[in-house]
Amino acid sequence: MKFKFSILILFVFCLTFVSKANQEKLDSLLQLVEVEKNDSVLVELYNKIGSASYKKEQHIAKKYWSKSLELGRELAKENRSEFIIEQLATAYNGLGIISRRTGNYSQALDFYQNCLKLGEEVNNIQNMATTNMNIGVIYREIEEYDKAIPYLSLIHI
Repeated sequence: MKFKFSILILFVFCLTFVSKANQEKLDSLLQLVEVEKNDSVLVELYNKIGSASYKKEQHIAKKYWSKSLELGRELAKENRSEFIIEQLATAYNGLGIISRRTGNYSQALDFYQNCLKLGEEVNNIQNMATTNMNIGVIYREIEEYDKAIPYLSLIHI
């Protein structure tokens, strides 16, 4: 019994430590945003904030992925560099995650389709595989299996 209790205490301690570390990372990213002047760096920071917050603070993630998308679109008008395209894809993917989690499947599919196009534009195989899987999972969740199969069959494990 003491052993099980010790394991439980250790588990709770580890969860607390990880949660505190994640919050510290998020706080430091938010501080960086306040002083950063370079728009390309800001797009990346916004995406990192989205990634650091989406599991617990979806409203924060949505806000910063949306900021990244907006700024990234502006930057892409003048410079369609691979870096900017990748940042746009990250923002679309993140917003797709949030939309899927909130049950807005049609919006999630739109975000994922945009992400997929950007992945194809820069030939990012990992991005395309992940996005195809995300699209297939949504179709599976809404029980449109005939649409899910082509996306999921592209994934070879």
